[in-house]
Amino acid sequence: RKPEQEKRKKASLLSKRASHDRMNPVVFTTMGIKKSHFAAYYMEQSINLYSDLNIDTLIVNWAESMRWWLAEMVKTRCIELFTSNNDIQKIFNLLQQKYNLKQQLSAFKTASQKEQFVVQNEQQLLNVAKSENNPRIPHIIQKR
Repeated sequence: RKPEQEKRKKASLLSKRASHDRMNPVVFTTMGIKKSHFAAYYMEQSINLYSDLNIDTLIVNWAESMRWWLAEMVKTRCIELFTSNNDIQKIFNLLQQKYNLKQQLSAFKTASQKEQFVVQNEQQLLNVAKSENNPRIPHIIQKR
């Protein structure tokens, strides 16, 4: 029995050490540095290859275009989210004022909670849209 207990104890200690090493920030930093050196080396090799092939200007222009395109996409998405959050807030305002649901709806504090409420109560909100003769409500729900 004693040899088995010692083996289990050693295995447990090794497991704890391995777990500790995985969580150790120094290990992460070292790995990050190694990966950065690896990436930097191959990035440098790529740049040299582009230059040798005389396509370095093309790559720079492409990278600049991609940077612009991504910035535009992020900007567009942010505007869409802002607009959507405002539209959902308008639905909440309607429900609070016209249907006296202020107390119940006050539980939804964040935009994501309000969005989830809209998604989960789609059918009821479509009924509200019909009774209010408000075509914007279905449109807001569809955007979600």
